Amino acid sequence: AEAFDRDDPALMCEELGDMLMQVLFNIHIEEDAGRFTTDDVTDHICKKLIFRHPHVFGTAAADTSEEVLVNWEALKRQEKGQQTTADAMDAVARSLPALWRADKLQSKAARDGFDWPDISGALDKLDEETAELTDVMAHSGVMVDLSPIPGIKVDKHSTGGVGDKTTLVIAPIVAACGVKIAKMSGRGLGHTGGTIDKMESVPGTKTALSQEEFFAQVNKIGLSVIGQSEGIAVADKKMYALRDVTATVSCIPLIASSIMSKKLASGSDAILLDVTTGTGAFMKTVDQSIELAKLMVSIGTHHGRRVAAMITDMDTPLGHNIGNSLEVMESMDVLKGHGPADLTEVCLQLAANMLVLADKGTPAECRAMAEAVIADGSAFAKCKEMFAAQGGDTRVLDDYSLFEKPAASYELLAEEDGYIVANDAEKIGSASVLLGAGRQKKGDPLDFAAGITLHKKRGDYVHKGESLATFYGAADKFDAAAAEYRSGLVYGPEKPEEAPLVYALVTKDGVERY
Repeated sequence: AEAFDRDDPALMCEELGDMLMQVLFNIHIEEDAGRFTTDDVTDHICKKLIFRHPHVFGTAAADTSEEVLVNWEALKRQEKGQQTTADAMDAVARSLPALWRADKLQSKAARDGFDWPDISGALDKLDEETAELTDVMAHSGVMVDLSPIPGIKVDKHSTGGVGDKTTLVIAPIVAACGVKIAKMSGRGLGHTGGTIDKMESVPGTKTALSQEEFFAQVNKIGLSVIGQSEGIAVADKKMYALRDVTATVSCIPLIASSIMSKKLASGSDAILLDVTTGTGAFMKTVDQSIELAKLMVSIGTHHGRRVAAMITDMDTPLGHNIGNSLEVMESMDVLKGHGPADLTEVCLQLAANMLVLADKGTPAECRAMAEAVIADGSAFAKCKEMFAAQGGDTRVLDDYSLFEKPAASYELLAEEDGYIVANDAEKIGSASVLLGAGRQKKGDPLDFAAGITLHKKRGDYVHKGESLATFYGAADKFDAAAAEYRSGLVYGPEKPEEAPLVYALVTKDGVERY
């Protein structure tokens, strides 16, 4: 380097002599050891020059020095068996001084398409690399093969919320319409409930089935919902632990890869994502939710799955009931045709979009199919069939008095007259956890009968002393739960603007806002 800087031929001659001495010295050491000769080295250099310069020794064209470099890198990767950018980066010697190694990595990255004139190229590459990360995470554990189940299998995932009991409604609806549902669901943690906990509030219900039992049930009745296997996307837990200590829990690409790695590993052909938004959801704004939805749809499409996402409201809990057996009761009400209007509408839209993904018809036709199986009772019958197949006592689905009874109840009363202008859904969910309906940490026991029934929701007018909600659970937990609930409650003189139940539909073709 000094010889170049000084433009000193004599010094350059000296330095090159030193290099040549090192080369010849090492060749003679290898020659004495019987590993290779000077002729072998010369032959290798000649073959490399010929192979990496097809514009000189072959018919390839390269009109600029940049094209020569691009060809060189591509042929070098081919020669060394480097199939991905990561392989090329790994080939840079880790023993190099840090700045030198960083410079070589940057140079390789630029030649491999990591050099863009504007931000759009970088964002496209981020999406591509997020898809690659998702694939690695999915393959870190068991990849479920659903091919023994004929036909299109459709899955659904919700990013979580309060009173989010939609799986118990839409899975039987879609199955009753002739689409196979082989679904793995999770348990609740924090203010967000879990489908498996709700199912297990039905006495006798088994949510841990062998793969053979799982497949057999879906092939026989078209529907099974079981607990997620510990072997699915095992890298996700390690990644989450790293996110937790590096302040990246809220990083949207990492959220997307976490969700989609498990969905891809679960094996369904099509996936509908319910991305909730608002105070009771992980994503607090519609724009954030759409950003997450677009990335997850892109990842699924990249991996050959049919994927769509609905952006649904979670500023207010869905329906009126929060808690395990309470939510099962309300879900059965929807399937019987007399459930809460908000829960029924969201479930019909989710079910219709799942049917569209299964090629059952246009959105309007699929909506009509979903409404029809509720009206004729076949969706409720399918739900009972699923619980019966998994050992559940289906009598409770008809007669709610047979569910486990709560230890006590408590009426939460309005403290003043006015409209409810805010009723923080996360606070309501946290209050239900304090009552015993959810877990503050993994492994906490659940009280299946505990929970909350809402009598008044955001936008309703209340009079002082009127019941806002009924709490169920142990009496000694009511005060703490009431304080938590009230901390998110705001009264006002004006009726707040009504929020839409569904904000947007995201598909591979774009975003349709409602």
